[in-house]
Amino acid sequence: MWTVKQIQAFKPKDKRYRVSDDLGQKGSGRLVLDVQPTGVKTFFYQYYNTRFFPSRRVLVKIGVFKQSAKSGGLSLSEAREKALELSGLLSECCDVKAHLSQEKGRFENEREEKRLTEMTLQEVFDAYLENKVLKPGTVNDYKRCMRESFEPYLNKPLSAVNRRVILNVYRLRSKVSVARANNAMRVFKAVYNYQRAVCRGQDDAYLLPENPVLVLNEAKVMKRLERRKTYIPKESLRVWFQGLNALCDDVYLSGLVVRDYFIFLILTGARRQEVLSLTRDDVDLKRRVFVLRETKNHQVVELPMSDYLTGVVQARLLSHHYHYVFACGADKPLVSLKRPLDYLRERVGFKFSPHDLRRTFITVAESLDISSYTIKRLVNHKISESADVTAGYMMIDLERMRVASEKVSRFFQRYM
Repeated sequence: MWTVKQIQAFKPKDKRYRVSDDLGQKGSGRLVLDVQPTGVKTFFYQYYNTRFFPSRRVLVKIGVFKQSAKSGGLSLSEAREKALELSGLLSECCDVKAHLSQEKGRFENEREEKRLTEMTLQEVFDAYLENKVLKPGTVNDYKRCMRESFEPYLNKPLSAVNRRVILNVYRLRSKVSVARANNAMRVFKAVYNYQRAVCRGQDDAYLLPENPVLVLNEAKVMKRLERRKTYIPKESLRVWFQGLNALCDDVYLSGLVVRDYFIFLILTGARRQEVLSLTRDDVDLKRRVFVLRETKNHQVVELPMSDYLTGVVQARLLSHHYHYVFACGADKPLVSLKRPLDYLRERVGFKFSPHDLRRTFITVAESLDISSYTIKRLVNHKISESADVTAGYMMIDLERMRVASEKVSRFFQRYM
């Protein structure tokens, strides 16, 4: 059997070579030393795989020989111990290398599973945002939800946010705002479901338990919010329009832009953010149409403009040379409406939001006996053909929508 001095005596040659030693046990295999031209010496365990005929020699790497006290590696005694362990394993299976490879794969899988289940809420949330296609406004709202409701848990493992934590977070957050609490729970539920879907074990079983947000429905503590039904009645339209015109004479540099923006919203029923992203290329004054690209249902739609609205948009485009239709002093759309809105609410004597203008358009269109399918097309509501078979047969062309748009526009002109 080798001694340390004998191993140290093996000198490097022009080509690598190997020398073998036995372990002092019959049939136990061999300890092999691989000597490189660089002088590096590596221990291997040698055995013969009898699954094949003739049997095949197999080498299993044990480790590098420790040349000195300061260098890393294995001593001769440590290498022999590992070789004897492999020798014992050889008595149980004929292919040690394949077994070790399988064990290594299982260990790596277990380590990866542990890493996935121990990821913090912040890490999971970042991965969710990276892999999902979301609009910038949606991303900002999701981040706000996390800060408002889950900030103490962002640096803790996702699994730490259990059913008890969810109940406590919801109870505290709903005291401030039920709407924001419900929204935060929807966001967390989506993030958790994403991580649960990607965290699967070797047998494809879930590594995370069921979503803890389910406790809110099971315990029946989720508070329901009534859908908002606020809109501007026709009796208030004149005062509202006068308030818009007053914006132009006020100290707001963006007063005229805000006025035209609100007129566009109430005459089309379009969503606030979709109109803000409207560019020059999205407007065709000759055909009197506009195109919404960044929509809630991810569909690009072409919609008509009434004669009156076409005039408003034309004047807006002639007043500046910026990329966005509702630009304000720079090549970017309106950012904040808080101050103009506060001013308008005080001026007209009642509260309203940009989304109230959408509800006002729909309410007026319905009162004029316009088909509900036409209204849905005008405001770009998604029509589920599976839930409404008739909708799948309805072909509503642009001219039909234009007639309806003109009808609604004339109503507003009359009362404003």
